[in-house]
Amino acid sequence: MRRLIYFALPIALFILPYFFFAFFDGAPFYFAKESGAVENITVVILALALLLTVRIFFQYRAKTELLKRASNTAIPFRDFTLGWLVVYALGCIYFFGEEISWGQHLFNWSTPDAWLAVNDQQETNLHNTSALLDQVPRFLLALGIVIGGLFYPFIVRNKQLSDNRLSSLLSLIMPSFHCVTAASTVLLITVHDKIYSLLKIDMPVFLQINDGEVKESLIAMFILVYIYDFYQRLKSNKYL
Repeated sequence: MRRLIYFALPIALFILPYFFFAFFDGAPFYFAKESGAVENITVVILALALLLTVRIFFQYRAKTELLKRASNTAIPFRDFTLGWLVVYALGCIYFFGEEISWGQHLFNWSTPDAWLAVNDQQETNLHNTSALLDQVPRFLLALGIVIGGLFYPFIVRNKQLSDNRLSSLLSLIMPSFHCVTAASTVLLITVHDKIYSLLKIDMPVFLQINDGEVKESLIAMFILVYIYDFYQRLKSNKYL
């Protein structure tokens, strides 16, 4: 199960769009369009991440409360962990809600005139109203994933962390080495696009996968991988 989540799923999600674009003529329509295959996969992944986060919150709160009563001692970073899980769940809800236009993709309601005037996709979401709510958050999130999920685990892998509160907090909250594969896909998915743009040559059709949508799905996959790894770490500390 762990290998499936840590390695197989991120790699499969990274490779499959190229495979389908190379061998199936209808792939561009189903993969690139709004509410297409990639966007639907993103929604499913975010739903799983949200459900797991909520489950961890209630299990952790109940288990640590019992441990606290039994030992009459404080659980390190308990309040911080509960707060972090709440913030993480809210982030999943926002990402999930924006992907389905807060239900419009499911229930097909009409977009109000006020939204039609400001939303470039004529949908009831925020991220298509401004680059400040679309490209900027996606860039910052991707940057955080690459730094925290890819570089940080390599930096600390062979280092002995100091025995202090900050080091303990970082070991709790920062992505572990298990998240590196998922983080790598977020970085690599746009590399070919940048290379072809830099060289100013035409990109092969099978590489024209609308990497913006695919990148969002890989970001969602990292969100799922991270919270699953967070769950495993809490479990290893007997807090779940």
